[in-house]
Amino acid sequence: MKQFAYLCLILVGGLVSFVSPALGKGDFPLFFIERSKNRNIVQYSMRPSGEVVAYWVLENGEERGLTAVQRKFAYGIKSQRKLGKDRFEIILTAFKKRNILVKKTRDGYRAFVTIDGQEAVLDKIHVESRERWFGMPKVLFIDLFGRSSRKNFPIGERIYPH
Repeated sequence: MKQFAYLCLILVGGLVSFVSPALGKGDFPLFFIERSKNRNIVQYSMRPSGEVVAYWVLENGEERGLTAVQRKFAYGIKSQRKLGKDRFEIILTAFKKRNILVKKTRDGYRAFVTIDGQEAVLDKIHVESRERWFGMPKVLFIDLFGRSSRKNFPIGERIYPH
C-alpha cells in the first residue's frame, strides 16, 4: 500500500528540478511506464557502463531526467546489483515486490519479470489513476505487459492496490 501512496504522490508531478540522465548514446531501451494522466512515459534503459537509468520521454519527444522526489518515491531504481556477466537485478522504488532481471540476449538487453506466474520479457507498465482532491491521484490499477520468455506470446497481469 505504501508503494501505491508514493506513486500517487509522484503522479501529481515533479517538485524538484530535473537532475537524472536522459537517453545517452549507446543506451539500450528496456521497458517503460505509461500513465493514464498523459502521454509522458518513464523510460528505463541499459547504459553501456552496465547501469540501468530512468528518465522522462515527454509527449513532444523531449527527454528529461527524473526529479529527486520522483526517483526516491516513485519511478527511481531502489537497488541495482550485478549478478554475473551481462546479468543485473533491479528493484523499482514503487514496485519492490517484483525483482526485475536484466540480461543480455542475442537481441540486446532485456528486462525479465514474473507476469501472471510466468517468466516474461517486460515491455511496459501502465498505471491507471484518477485525480482526487487537490490534484492528488488515486491509483486504480497497474497493468504489466510483456511476452512469455518461453513461447514469446503476449502476456499481461492487472494488479490492484490494497
